[in-house]
Amino acid sequence: MSAPRRHPRHRAPAAAPAASRLALALALALALWPAGALAGNKADAFEGKIRPVSGQLYGKAGRFELTPLGLLSLNDAFFTKYFGGAKLTYHASEFFSAGLAFFF
Repeated sequence: MSAPRRHPRHRAPAAAPAASRLALALALALALWPAGALAGNKADAFEGKIRPVSGQLYGKAGRFELTPLGLLSLNDAFFTKYFGGAKLTYHASEFFSAGLAFFF
């Protein structure tokens, strides 16, 4: 006599070993781990590589500036005009200045 046959629907589930379940959980946790936490601060990537550009070569506050000017008018059909001059500017601060322009 042979052993009784079981219906395919009533098969016992195959038990996965504990080590493979642990490996699967570890792989899933590493896949979902935020990459930013491992990379650190974004500013650290440029640390010591690029020097910051800041400041000015020289200050303008309390200084005078003299600028030459030249103008030429060519649109008049009968008369060509030439102008020359200079502009004198005093810089009270880095952001405020007053100037005078002279034309001859």
